Amino acid sequence: VRASLESSSKIEGSFNFKQTRCICNDQVNLYWDFPVTQTVTIKILVEIIPEKNICPNDVAVVPISGDMYYTFHTVYVR
Repeated sequence: VRASLESSSKIEGSFNFKQTRCICNDQVNLYWDFPVTQTVTIKILVEIIPEKNICPNDVAVVPISGDMYYTFHTVYVR
């Protein structure tokens, strides 16, 4: 999968990095560490990508339908 973030406000640091990794049983979580100084809504986007050299032995897990998933999360700052 390839995961990325989009925000309603500009955020500095590692926020802008995309992560590409295998979703094997021992690697199912993705983490970002970035400062938030104001309330912001973040879109988390995950794309299922058919690329080699991501998973061991090029094993791929492909959903029956859909190759892009997203959700929104608001981080509130007081």
